[in-house]
Formats: sequence, C-alpha cells, structure tokens
Amino acid sequence: MVFGVRKQDALRAASRLALGAAAIAAAAGPLPAVLAALAAGLAARIAGCGSLSGLVAPMIPVALFAALLAALQWLGKSAPGLLPLRTLAVFLATTEAVRGISGAGWVLSCPARSLRRRAALFAVLVAHFSRILNDEAHRVLLAHKLAAPRRWRAGWFTSLSGALTGVLLRALIRAERFYAAQWLRGLGE
Repeated sequence: MVFGVRKQDALRAASRLALGAAAIAAAAGPLPAVLAALAAGLAARIAGCGSLSGLVAPMIPVALFAALLAALQWLGKSAPGLLPLRTLAVFLATTEAVRGISGAGWVLSCPARSLRRRAALFAVLVAHFSRILNDEAHRVLLAHKLAAPRRWRAGWFTSLSGALTGVLLRALIRAERFYAAQWLRGLGE
C-alpha cells in the first residue's frame, strides 16, 4: 500500500489515465498518435475480455460506422483521411479508460463548473453508452445465432446483415436523439 491505496488499484488508475490521454491525443493528433491509441485500446480490451465474442461484439457498431465513413470518403473521391481510424482509436481508448466507473459518486466529488467535473461527466456518458451498445450488440447477435444456427446455410448471411444493420441504425438514431437533446439544452453546436 502506498498512501493508503493498493498497488493494483494505483496501476489500474494510471493505465486508465494513460488510455484517456491516448484518446485525447488520437482525437486531434497525427497518425502515430492515432495508431498508438488504437494499439493501447485494443491491448487493454484484449486483456480485459474473457472471450472472443466479448471482445468483438461491442466493437461491431463502431466498426460499421467507421467502415461507412471510409466508404463515404471513397465514394466522394476524397483523399483517404484518418477519420475512420480516429473513430476506432478514440472508441477503444475511451471505453477502456472508463470501464468500471460508477458515475454518481465520482461526478459529485468534483467541484462544480470545473474541468475535472466536465471530464468526469464525459467519462460517465461514454461508459453509459458503451454499456448500452455492448448490451444491444450482444442481444442482436444472440438473436441472429438463434435465428440462423447453421453457418453458411441458406439465410445465414441475410440474417447476419439484417442484425448488423439493425444495430447500426439503432446506434445512429440514438446518437441523433442525444445530439438533438444536447442541442436543445444549448450544449450542441
């Protein structure tokens, strides 16, 4: 114990702070910062997951969104940008940084109108929506597995594409509603 904190808890907090810093660097940094955040987030995700489905399922909606961004850039014939890669890097680093945060006590312990409180609210928001996306992707993929139990048979790919499309559409609708609510409160731009 150091300063009344167990060494394991101190290491966990330090790794979460590092992942949060990597997410911030990936949001506006150059390609090496994006790749470093992507690698750090993926390594933390692999270390924290017990199964392959637990690793992949929460990333499906974000990966589809990143693929959609890349496809739109390709269709627009613009130069390939870092936006799809940034999306994945920020998602992985941020969700791993805020994993296991119980929000109410942490947010209320921060002084009002401080930068710490804003960061705490952002972390709680990301943790909340990542849990929602994780649960939703798990439910949809379980329904797909029950609807089409045999791989590569008739209807298997159609069922999978319908399930993944449903997850992406619900994620986009939820994001649009959230943005509209924030805009009405004066927080959106």
